[in-house]
Amino acid sequence: MGRPLINLRHFPRLAAGQHDKPAVHELVMAVLDNAAVAEAWAGTGDLTFLPAHGEELADLPIRRTGRGFHFDLAYTVTDLKTLADHSN
Repeated sequence: MGRPLINLRHFPRLAAGQHDKPAVHELVMAVLDNAAVAEAWAGTGDLTFLPAHGEELADLPIRRTGRGFHFDLAYTVTDLKTLADHSN
């Protein structure tokens, strides 16, 4: 949990003629509290892209994989710091 959690909050306007002026379009950093990690393990990694209608990921060749990681993560977002706001 040493890295910041950054999100793009985007809520478009649905009214005709206003689609290019979102109600919310901001880059935010979450302020976290009560972070907890459980059931963490590392091992060999395996990656498979399954075919999906309209998607091309399954056509990509996988060259190599490294280690695989799995963990459960829980946290509470207690605040947001706005990094950039491009709302109109």
